[in-house]
Amino acid sequence: MIAQSEPQRVAEMVLTEFAGVWEEVVGASTAEGAEQRTLAWSREIGRKLLEAALQARIEKEERAPQVCCGRRMERHAREQRQALTLLGVVRVHRRYFRCERCRAHRRPVEAWLGWEGGFSLPLQEVVAWESAALPYREALASIAKLAGVEVSVEAAERIAARWGKVVSAPAPYTARVEQDLVVQIDGTTVHLEEGWKELKLAALYAWDRTDPEAKPQQVSYTGAWFARRDVFEAKG
Repeated sequence: MIAQSEPQRVAEMVLTEFAGVWEEVVGASTAEGAEQRTLAWSREIGRKLLEAALQARIEKEERAPQVCCGRRMERHAREQRQALTLLGVVRVHRRYFRCERCRAHRRPVEAWLGWEGGFSLPLQEVVAWESAALPYREALASIAKLAGVEVSVEAAERIAARWGKVVSAPAPYTARVEQDLVVQIDGTTVHLEEGWKELKLAALYAWDRTDPEAKPQQVSYTGAWFARRDVFEAKG
């Protein structure tokens, strides 16, 4: 059971660590160093705070009776559960419950945690968002630089595949689009001074399929350069 003084314990931990990091930040040789040390500490203390808060919530949920087949389920030993979050690796312990009549198992907090595949939902969303705009390796390099979290290409592919199956809510259009939207994509490789690169081009325009003589309307173009190596590695 979480002690009544758990919030006070966490607060004391934060103050103790703050006293130590304060001297490091003030004594940093550059403002850049001070900022980087503060950022690193904020992530670490945030990870510890999140870990303690999740554990407190888990133990609160586990105190509630779990019922199956009209009877209370038996409480069993705690198991460790961990996930990579935007704050780093977070570890908690949770019990599993078993029905002695039908042998069903239940872990009450699994759905609440949402740690599918060992990743938190906020981290999964960031990976899916970045991977939709960039090749995997570039997306993951961006996440590592900005969030300080490293994810493998294989994990990013699994996350993107899961999130790609989620049906998004329709956008609140102010006017109905009667015409078809056409997207045409092509690419080519070009040798530049820094090496081979692949140029991806796309044309987007509206087109009325009911009119054989119709011409493209509201045409817009976009393009992006990719290192040829990165494109091939992302596909593999």
